[in-house]
Amino acid sequence: MAMSVSVVLPTRDRPAALGRAVQSILDQALAPLELIVIDNGTQPPPAELAALAGRVGVEFRCLRHDEPSTTATRNAGLAQARGDIVLLFDDDQILPPDFLQRLVGLYEQDAAGVVDGIGGLCRQGGPAGLGARLWSAASRLAGECRWQPRVQAARYIPLPSPLRRQLTLPRWISGGAISLRREVAAVERFDETMTGYAYSEDREFCFRVGRRRRLFLAAGLEIIHDNAASLPAESAACGRRYVRNSLHVAAKAMDRGAGTWLLVMYDFLGTMLLHALWGAARGQRWHLGFARGMAGEMLDRAAWAVRDMWGRP
Repeated sequence: MAMSVSVVLPTRDRPAALGRAVQSILDQALAPLELIVIDNGTQPPPAELAALAGRVGVEFRCLRHDEPSTTATRNAGLAQARGDIVLLFDDDQILPPDFLQRLVGLYEQDAAGVVDGIGGLCRQGGPAGLGARLWSAASRLAGECRWQPRVQAARYIPLPSPLRRQLTLPRWISGGAISLRREVAAVERFDETMTGYAYSEDREFCFRVGRRRRLFLAAGLEIIHDNAASLPAESAACGRRYVRNSLHVAAKAMDRGAGTWLLVMYDFLGTMLLHALWGAARGQRWHLGFARGMAGEMLDRAAWAVRDMWGRP
């Protein structure tokens, strides 16, 4: 009998995108045991989703969580999951029809249970046009995710031979593509001090948990990002949060040497410049606002540091 899967899906006021995400889960070749939707929006999810799940024999639970927090909603879902495998998903993503079947297949090839978690790759929906390829290449040049801990538990174990070509060490795994064995999901939690629509909460989770849990990336498993889903409205606030949360991650989950902070600053400057140039070249105000928010947060923090330095006796 195949291992069972719980899908945990936080959502906030994106009913159309949520409907597409749920439909992709219900269309799986291997149906999940349960779908747990954690809602912290201003309007409840569409009522027909439960009926759709019932028609294909998938248990549907919708839990209300009033705190507008990505980390808290994910933790609430982890606490409720009962499947052998728990997949964290997002409401702006779509699963290919064979995703769960292939994911379960990977875990079942690990008879000794040495793998604690497997992540998939998120890619943009639709054809990979020139713009998407340019953004991906520019992000790598800008230093995105170039800083990571030296210690990873997965580095020090031999994988079963069937998995050696299928699993690799991750830098980090997108929060909407993390799967965990149930015994791991029962105890590991996201950092709820990272509140609101959190950036880098998945990076913090993978860096911290990956020191003691054996987390891997399956490059052949892809989750599709739904391009029709809306971006957060407050782009400048998102830019500030990117800086604030990245510093939190670097201080808490990294080795904190001088090299780490140099790579973090390279990431900040490169990412800010990328969003500014991209927004200016393509007339996209969201990216310009994101760059403006990053610049504002970095200037504020520099000013605080100068005040603290001059205020010391």
